[in-house]
Amino acid sequence: MVFHLTDRMALLTEALRAGDRAEAKALTSRLGGLAEQVGLSLFARVTRDLHLCLRGGDAVAIAAVHARLGRIAERSLRDVMRHADPAAI
Repeated sequence: MVFHLTDRMALLTEALRAGDRAEAKALTSRLGGLAEQVGLSLFARVTRDLHLCLRGGDAVAIAAVHARLGRIAERSLRDVMRHADPAAI
């Protein structure tokens, strides 16, 4: 599950760099669902925030929320890795 989240985060960053808002919106939806499944509620909430920014098209807000998502993702995934059963990762 952790690797799915990291892969989707990388794809999201690529989509945003390419200006592909439709793909970025789809990825935020998938990321939010995955985050909810593993109990990362803050991560999921920020993916929803980013999704709303993408719908609105505000480039500054998108960049700011994407940066916040990156920070939260790093912290959240580090915590998951620290507490998870190595076989489950």
